[in-house]
Amino acid sequence: MPVFRRYAIYAVVAILVALYCLGLDAEPRNDSHSWRMVIAGVAGVLVVGMAVAHALAEQYRAIGVEVVRNLMVATAVFGWFNYYQFDKAVLDGIGDSVDITYYYTNSKYLKELGYFGLYPAMILADEEGARRHPACQPKMDPRKCIRQYRDLRDYEVKPVSVALEHGREIKERDFTPERWEAFKHDVDFFLKAKSTGMMQSNFYVDHGYNPPPTWSVVGGLLANAAPVEDIKTIARIDIYLVAVMFAGIGWAFGFDTLLFCMLFFVCTFSGRWPILGEALLRFDWLTALVLGVCALKKEKYALAGGLMAYAGLNRIFPMIFFWGWGIVALIDTFRTRKLAPEHIRFVGGASLVSVILVGWALAEYGPQTFKDSTKNLLMHNKSYSSHRVGLGDLLLFRGEKTRGEMAATTYTHPDGSVTKGIAAKELKIQDMQPMLRLAALGSLVLLSAYVFRTKRRDMWALVPLAVLPFYCATNPQINYYNLRLVLFLWHGWAVSTDARPRFFHRLALLLLFVCELATQWAFLTPSPDNPQALAERYYVTCTTSVWMGVYLALVTGQVVYEGWFEKAEAPAPEPVPATT
Repeated sequence: MPVFRRYAIYAVVAILVALYCLGLDAEPRNDSHSWRMVIAGVAGVLVVGMAVAHALAEQYRAIGVEVVRNLMVATAVFGWFNYYQFDKAVLDGIGDSVDITYYYTNSKYLKELGYFGLYPAMILADEEGARRHPACQPKMDPRKCIRQYRDLRDYEVKPVSVALEHGREIKERDFTPERWEAFKHDVDFFLKAKSTGMMQSNFYVDHGYNPPPTWSVVGGLLANAAPVEDIKTIARIDIYLVAVMFAGIGWAFGFDTLLFCMLFFVCTFSGRWPILGEALLRFDWLTALVLGVCALKKEKYALAGGLMAYAGLNRIFPMIFFWGWGIVALIDTFRTRKLAPEHIRFVGGASLVSVILVGWALAEYGPQTFKDSTKNLLMHNKSYSSHRVGLGDLLLFRGEKTRGEMAATTYTHPDGSVTKGIAAKELKIQDMQPMLRLAALGSLVLLSAYVFRTKRRDMWALVPLAVLPFYCATNPQINYYNLRLVLFLWHGWAVSTDARPRFFHRLALLLLFVCELATQWAFLTPSPDNPQALAERYYVTCTTSVWMGVYLALVTGQVVYEGWFEKAEAPAPEPVPATT
């Protein structure tokens, strides 16, 4: 079938599904998760369908592939509407404004607030202003005021009186009168939209503002460029970035891989929060990382280095994805005793972006901000919550669905005192850190030996393998597992081109969708204590940890098989899509 006709049919299918979705009523957020679960299941079926299509006789193969593609297009379009709950207000508004409050306010006033001053300065600004959520005073109704907050200097929860004292210090030492008035104006814009109950239970006891100074120069530039009343304008930047990301996937990996990636994006629980377009540059690192892999695939090495450096400098943990390039560069240099041109270009692109971002941040904020950011990051990494995913969660998970079941976990201190619940799990994971880091190091050694033995040089396909040590060493929030898009680049390309090892890539892609199906199912599971409520979020994210563990066990097994047991064969030519 001619290319133009094929894409015309895809466009017609997409338009018909979009018109159908436009006629649907808006739905509650939790109901959209029921559809996400369905989409994950359908996506898994389509993985199998693509395998069946590729196995058909030659005269039927192209037809089979086209049928599967059109079903993928229809499902992806439906998924995008469901992502926004079939509600234009979700697309045009900012529903959960907590994250953008942190990122907009702290990046705009980072020079004055640093990494530890956001909460006390906001509480003081509210006291001096409209008193939307005042600090508790004697004889005040405790339901209508703020009693405590998390002191970001040590992560301890303290009385609000400590916040007011710290806030006065910050105001007198770091703010000019003009900047303080501007800060109060911006703070009031956010506080008037929030309930006191939410401020008590979540806002002032969260972990605040955590991106490094290299992100802050970009985020701060945007925040200072737009008045707070026009915040949706800069929140939309993420939508444009993600659109560019998907265009890059199509450019580097083809239409089928693009569709598999979209299906993941619209069904993953990692996309529950923050919603695309409701936060400030929450997807810039993801876009840069994915486009970096795309650039490696197209052998644009300087561009790849620059993009991956941006991702690493703006969220730190993506630095681990340099491993794919790094091990190939190390082996190539060892064998030839010189740095190959592609590695020079990669280093040049990464160095240029690093010099620009680090130099800009140093000039803007000074070295002390980098020290404070490092301290804050170390404290943040030691903390734990019910939103984390990783090997530590897998090892501690006992199927808990309620807080009562979670309270069965205890931690006995040297002095004999006992901590229970999620706090006990945090202490246990801190004790496990040496073992988790050793597991991560061991996985890196295994992967490096695998590259050395197989003589692989496809750097783009090695980047996804770094998810294994990432999973072992860290327990980040589930929203950061959007990075699994790099896995969909790898497996999606192999499945769509029928590349070897065929069974492994099909099963791996299927498992990734099963992981999402299981996670959404867990989210919709009623609590055993109260059928009207849902199970604890800890149960949901640990379900992801379990299934990611299954997936990574499969990947590890394939690495060991290819590296040590598979018979060596001459490299096969790069496969092409079944329809070309």
